[in-house]
Amino acid sequence: MKEAHPTIVVLDGHTLDPGDNPWDEIAALGALAVHPRTPPDLVVERARDAVILLTNKTRLDAAALGRSRGSPSSPSWRPATTW
Repeated sequence: MKEAHPTIVVLDGHTLDPGDNPWDEIAALGALAVHPRTPPDLVVERARDAVILLTNKTRLDAAALGRSRGSPSSPSWRPATTW
């Protein structure tokens, strides 16, 4: 099911954009929340409602993914393509 305005969360915006790349094109796709850095104890809280989750350096381990909104135990979960 495609959401009209998905929630997009960036967990480590500082490493993805040190200040020279605007987020405008991504923000046009949905509700965008950019966190400069995310410590391990806030990963689940910040990722919980994300439909799209962007990260560069923030570690996403099985425990964190299992407690997020679209976890593998959820019937709507589908693996995303990663690069």
